[in-house]
Parts: sequence; structure tokens; C-alpha cells
Amino acid sequence: MDISVILPTYNNGKYIERAVNSVINQEVEELELIVINDGSTDNSAEILKDLAGKHSCIRVITQENQGVAAARNAGLDIATGDFVAFLDGDDTYCQNALGDMLFLAKQWEADLVVGELRRIQSFGESIMKNSRMMSQKVMLRKEDIGFVNSFSVCNKMFRRSIIEEQRLRFRKIRHAEDGVFLYSFLNACGQIIGCPRVVYEYHRALPFEAKSALSRLDAPMFDSLTAAVEEIRKLVEKWSEAVQSELNVRIFRTSIVNEYYRHLWILEKETLSKVMTTAEKYREKLTEEDLTALEPAMTDLESEERLKTKEEILEDPYLSVAVAAGMEEKELSRFLDTMYYQDCPNFEVRLDGCYRQSVPEEYTKKENLYISEQDNCGLRELASQTKGRCLQIIDGSAIYNENTVRLMLRNLQKLDVDFISVLPLGYREGTTERIDRLNSCFTKKGRRNAEKNPKVMARHNEIDCRLFNKLFRRNALMDVLKELDETAGPEQVCGTAFGKLTYRRVANVRIGLQSGYEPKKPKAPAEPEGLKPFGTEEAGEKDRNGLPLGNSYRIARKLRRVQADKTLFLGVVAHEPGGNLRPLADALNDRGGDVLQDAAAAELEQSEQINVAYAADYATAGTLIAEDDDVATDGLELRKNQELIRLWHTRGGDLVEHSPLVCPQTQEYGIPETDRFFDREAALAARKRLERRYPRLWGRKLALFAPAFHQGLSVQTGYDFEYFNPGRVSDALGEDFVLALCWHPRTKSFLEDETEFRDRETVESFDLNLSRETDLNGLLLAADILITDYTDLGFAYSLLDRPMIHYWFDANDYLLRKKPGRRLTEYAWGQQVFSEEELIDALKNPRIEPDDRAAFRNRFMEKCDGHSAERIVNRIAAKW
Repeated sequence: MDISVILPTYNNGKYIERAVNSVINQEVEELELIVINDGSTDNSAEILKDLAGKHSCIRVITQENQGVAAARNAGLDIATGDFVAFLDGDDTYCQNALGDMLFLAKQWEADLVVGELRRIQSFGESIMKNSRMMSQKVMLRKEDIGFVNSFSVCNKMFRRSIIEEQRLRFRKIRHAEDGVFLYSFLNACGQIIGCPRVVYEYHRALPFEAKSALSRLDAPMFDSLTAAVEEIRKLVEKWSEAVQSELNVRIFRTSIVNEYYRHLWILEKETLSKVMTTAEKYREKLTEEDLTALEPAMTDLESEERLKTKEEILEDPYLSVAVAAGMEEKELSRFLDTMYYQDCPNFEVRLDGCYRQSVPEEYTKKENLYISEQDNCGLRELASQTKGRCLQIIDGSAIYNENTVRLMLRNLQKLDVDFISVLPLGYREGTTERIDRLNSCFTKKGRRNAEKNPKVMARHNEIDCRLFNKLFRRNALMDVLKELDETAGPEQVCGTAFGKLTYRRVANVRIGLQSGYEPKKPKAPAEPEGLKPFGTEEAGEKDRNGLPLGNSYRIARKLRRVQADKTLFLGVVAHEPGGNLRPLADALNDRGGDVLQDAAAAELEQSEQINVAYAADYATAGTLIAEDDDVATDGLELRKNQELIRLWHTRGGDLVEHSPLVCPQTQEYGIPETDRFFDREAALAARKRLERRYPRLWGRKLALFAPAFHQGLSVQTGYDFEYFNPGRVSDALGEDFVLALCWHPRTKSFLEDETEFRDRETVESFDLNLSRETDLNGLLLAADILITDYTDLGFAYSLLDRPMIHYWFDANDYLLRKKPGRRLTEYAWGQQVFSEEELIDALKNPRIEPDDRAAFRNRFMEKCDGHSAERIVNRIAAKW
């Protein structure tokens, strides 16, 4: 069994089928799903019984409610997979997430795999920044700071044998049990790798859509948190000071402030007291640098010296939210649910007097909620009752996401304007939708047009005329209101504000509207273009290669005999000086053979139409030599006395897809273009030729950086230089070396045609750019050290006694795209590094492992001994 997925569920009947389906649809052959029904009282049991009857991989355990830790432990007790993964009952795995993590784990023999985590909320989704940072790394250390800020076990896959050897189980606590389990595992595991794919989707519902975890923030749960973080601190007490320091920051910022203090208005008095005391205790453990670094994320708390108490917030709130008349009772209830769900506690709420009988009982007890004595009071009167330095007026059925308010406050401060306007979305029973007309004001194109054209800006301001999606600096808004009549409505207020105040529209912050909007109309599907009926080709048309249609090849086969001494070369790269043609053509001509070169248009088509200029030669040549594996020969039918020899050619191609093994005849004949690798004079000639063209090489060694074209990047970039700084690499090499760049051919062709190039400045910082050199093998002969990633250059370079480095900073992304049948390391020799730091260390200490290189040469280049051309010519000449 490859993977055991452990899924605890408690009253997740609404979502459990979605979670289960995300597991059984994974592309993993040997997988078991262990679902622990932890005392659910809804319809979860019936749903699970039905699903287990349909899918044999599902095992269901039913137990009394004991909590998520006990449920996971019950799953671990019966799990049989090599790896274990954990899923919560209201979340999902992404498509093939488990297959991707399993594939990488097998590639690197890893004990722990870390993937990306996507957070899905009603008003949008986002990738958890810390999970992305970790997943992008090929290899991770257990002391990686990322683990400090990513306790969750759900975006990770664990080797089960270590769990059992260490007898690891989840502590039966209510908070941060994931962190204790994770760090216990880290202390025992070996290889840790990242999986650069989104693997897990964390679904966060609005509080009125499902029971919120915030409702469970009580004193016993906070006690569990403090016990858990203290245990984690003990687990890392022998680790580096950096980890321990970052852990203290995380405990204060995330565990205490973000998870508890930011929700102080829903905490009981005892819980809040413990939170405030513990917060100060951990604050004292932080350095001045730590506190300074925390300031930007805690601006809305106004906690320069300590966290504000409830009483201080009541006296001096940072934000006032004034709710004007107009909401239905249900809409008001939902608004208040989402208001007190916010992760921003420094606020007050002022309601119009008309809501006096509509406020749910639980909110009438909130000290920071006030109801005006006047019903249907004007906007100016309602705003005048507020005390905050920032002010939002709700003039519609608004609802928030959990962090809407905090993001609005952050943007208002960052943009340094009088007010901001954020993107409104329509909300209908769990789904959001764009609002017609308003949406166009917030698109990139719309904002760009408005900045250039005052008329467009004026039109946008007329459309964006509601107050609920705007956050003002209170003084600025009060100045506007004082100029207007007491009865002024939202349109008048917005119109005046747009005319007198500074503002910005912000599209990446969203606020919901429950009613009173028109959904954005979907575009009508485009009419498909008419297709040209088959058989309507006009006379004289040419095929896709621009060649006339005809049957010359067939005629030649019938009328002419095969000539044993005629050899036809096929391949678009055959004329390059570093290719296979030259040594073979020279040797065959010396023997008196008839050598023809069809390098310009050698591809044959399945329609049996071939290059008519060479039709007779295709049909009559005794030997046809294909330069490489990508020379198409589908239309060629070999005659009795004809032979096709397919060679391999160094071209900067993919090392997995273009290893010499793709041309089996290389194992018999070798590769003619490598013969000069065994000729010392040829190597010296290649070096002297470069020195004549590039005088900077005189008296210095050549470090050649020849990367592959990285899929996913545009041709205009070609390589992600965030991970390769030419200046730092050159410094590591020292004055004796020249650092030269040789682009992959795809990027090379771009450089010949385009003038705009994003990384031109970086490219120009190399000592030399050898990208226009056509003789790749000549560059290899001249290089004293080769740095590459996923190119085929290492195969030929293994024939030289010189160091080579594979720089694989994005190896796991490469592996998931290619899915090779062998481990990546089997296609490589030399040093393999995964970060710029490791690359620089390898350059300062280059080394060759003779046994490693010898084994690699025996696997891929065994017949490359300086006599490959001789073997092939002997084979051909024997038929003359």
C-alpha cells in the first residue's frame, strides 16, 4: 500500500462527500482512505456507509466523540500505507496531489513531503505564502524557519515507518496538536523535500454558513495551546537560536495575537485575561528587532508597548463602522456575524436606531456595539456619533470576509490617501458573483484607462457611488459631510468625496453585498469559425513544409535500384561544425563513397510525400543516417538492401527526453561527433578558436553556464535569475575564471529577433555571452568547468576529465512536468546542488568522483572512445 489517508469527521455531513471524492479521484493505484466518524450527530454516518459500499478503498471507523487527535490516532493504528496523509472533513485535496507527492518522495527517498496550501474563502482564494515558500525548495532542512510558521500536517505527507518506529501519536489536546506531532516527526526524519504544487485546499466558510472554529475559543482551548507551544519549545531546545527565536515570534504573533487576541470581542472574560497575560509573557521573550519587524502587520492594533485592553479600545477605537438604515433583519444578523468574525478587534459599531428590535440577542451584550437613539438618522448625524480615526459607513446589505477590515485598514495606510474603494461582490447563499457595471471600475484595464482619461474616471465615479465598499479617514469624511445637507445620501457623499479627496480603487480586497445588485452578465459564446470542407484543396497547393504534392519517391522505388556506396544524411543540424556529419562525411569521401546531404528539408510525412529534390536518393541510397532522434522517418519504407542508422547529437536538449538511450544504435556504434573529445589537438584548437574571438579568455579558465529553457517562463526571460546571480557566482570563481553564458537554442533564437528582453541587464553582467556560438561541442572542449541543469550537455562532457555541476533549484517542478521512469540522479553525474549557496560552495570546492563518472559513461557513452566514425564507416564500406 502506497498511501493511507486519515480523515476524521465530526458533523461534516454537508462537506464529507466532497472531501472523500477528492481522495478517491487521486491517481494513486495503491491507496486506502480511513474515515473516522468521531461521534457525528448529523447524516455523516449514512453518507459514509453509502460511499464505502461504492469504493473498496474506504474503511470507516465509528467512535464516540473524542476530538480530532484521538480520531487521527485511531486511523494511524490501522494504517498500512508506506506514507500517511491527513485530511479534514470539510477540506479537499487538489487533483493528483497525492500522486505528485508520492512520485517525488520515491525520486528522492524522502521521509517528508511539503506541498502548497490554498485557502478558499467566500470572496476569493489565496495561496498560503509560507507553504509556497517551502514547497518551492527542492530540499528542506528540519530547521527550516518555514516549519515554525506551518504547523499544519494537512499539506504534508509522512513516511509511516518513522511514525511507528518513534511511536508517534497526536497529543489529545484541542489546539496546536499538529505542531507537536510535526516537530516530533522532524526530530526523527531524514530527507525532506518540497512539492511545488498546490496539494491541499482549506475551505473557510462564513460564520453563518457553518459553525465557526472561533466559537470554540475558550479557556481550556487556550490552555491546550500554551501547553502545546511549550512542548514544541522543548522539542527544539537543542536547535539553532534562529529557530528558537522565530518560534517565540510565531507563538506571540500567530498563536496568541492572531488566533485569540484579534477575536477578543467573542472571548469570555477568563479566556481574555489568560490571553493578555500570556501575550505579555511571550512579548518579553522578543528582541527589539523582532518587535520592529512585527510593527507593519500589527498597525491596526496600535500596540506599540502592549496590547490594548477592551476598555482602551472602547475609549479610543481605531475604526468606527456606522450602519445606516436599510438592511433586513436577516441581512443585519449576517453582517454582525461577519463583523465580529473579523481578525481586527480595534473597532466600534454604531447602528441606526431603526435596528433597535432587529439586533440578535448575542450582539446586544457587546460593549462596543451602540444603537443610536434616533431612527433613520442622516449619514452626517450617524457619522458624528463615531470616535474612530477611520470610518466606514454601511449603506447596504454588506458582509465581510474574515480579513476584509484588516486589509482595508492596511491599504488605506499604505496608499496614504483620504479613502479607498474596494471591489464589491454579490453574495447568494454561499457563492459570490461579479456585479454588473461596478466590476469594470476595478479591472486592471479599467483602472488604467481611468488614470489616462478623466472622462473614464468620471464615469467610474458615477457608477461606484455606494459607501459600504469605502473606508475613509474620519476627519476627511466629516469635512465632506459638513459641506452637505443633513439629508444627503450616499450618491451625493461619494460624488463630493471623489471631487475633493484623494482616493484609490483596490481590486484585491473584496466586500460582499447580499441584495440590491445586478449580477454581471456572462458573455455570449463566440460563434465557431467555419471549417474548410475536406477535399477542397486547390491544384498546385503545397504540403506543410512548402513542398509540392507528388509521388516521386514511389516512382523511384519502382524504377531504380539501391546503390550500396551512396549515403544520404538526414537532419536539420547536419551542417553544424560540431555535429556528426563532418567526421563521417570526411571518412566516407576518403573511401570514395557518394555522400549526399539533405539537411534543409529531411522530414518525411506519413502521407508519403517527401522532399522531391531528394526523392530518388531516399529510394536508392544504401545507407541513410539520421542526425538525431527527432528526424522524422515515418514515410520511409526501407528496401531490402537499405539501412537506416540513427545517431545522437548534443543539442542542449532535455537530459531525460534526449539522453543517448533514445537512439539505441549509439550503444553499438557510439557518437561520431564525440571522437574529437579524445583528440588533444582538437581540444586545443577549439580553445584557441575561442580565444581569438574573445581575447578576455587569454590566460584564464572558462566556466560555462549553459541552462535549459525553463518551461513556464516566457521566452523573454528564459531563465529565472532570481536563483542565479552572475556577480556572486563570478566572485566565487575568482579572477582566474571567466564566467560565460550559453543560452538554450530556443532562447537564442529569440535574442536574434527581439530587442526587448527583461533580463538583458543581467545577461550583460556575465563576463562573456557565447550564445551565438554554433559549435556546442567546441564550447564543451574549451570549458574548464560546466554548470548546467537539465540539458544533455553532461553526456558528452562526461568524456572529459573536468568538473561539472548540475544546478537544480527547481528540480521538483521539472520532475513533475517530465515524470521520468528513472530517478533524475541516474541521468546525471558530477555535483548536484539545489540553491545558489550550495552552487557557490561547489564552485569554490569543485570535485570529480571518478567512480561516479565511470559508471555514468558505461551506462550512456560506452561506445564513445574516439572511434565511433570509424566503426560506422567500416559498417557502410563493407556493403560496397
